[in-house]
Amino acid sequence: MRFLPAACLVLALGCSSVDHHEGQPCGPEPVVEQSYLQLESGAASGITEAGVRIARNEAEWQALWAQHSMTMLPPMPAPKVNFEELMVVCVHAGTRPTAGWATTVENVQLEAGTLWLRVKTTGPAPEALVPQVVTAPVVMVLVHQHQGRVALRQE
Repeated sequence: MRFLPAACLVLALGCSSVDHHEGQPCGPEPVVEQSYLQLESGAASGITEAGVRIARNEAEWQALWAQHSMTMLPPMPAPKVNFEELMVVCVHAGTRPTAGWATTVENVQLEAGTLWLRVKTTGPAPEALVPQVVTAPVVMVLVHQHQGRVALRQE
């Protein structure tokens, strides 16, 4: 009886992961949700341009943290990261003219070899009274090591 559910699953999918006749995939690769852990977030980063940076090893991490933490008094040491298994993805929103801005990671997915981060940047409500001070929102997350492309989906 254990054979029957497996056979039904193969029939329901319509094909296996590889078409044995052509040697080609039979459809698009699945989207796989990835776990992540927020390592750092705030609006006072020393990284002032918008973008994404990746630290896959200790040297890249120390350089990234040094630029990010240059506005901290006193400077804080970089958190420890196990680069055998993990890497750091830093999303920075660039400079903003007021307080009240934040950047968050909503989810992380692996799709067709690309690690996609769904990112949301929010600002203060139009009627909010916020200090007129230049800020630089940033969020850093730990994800499993990925040697391929890393890209953002902005909300």
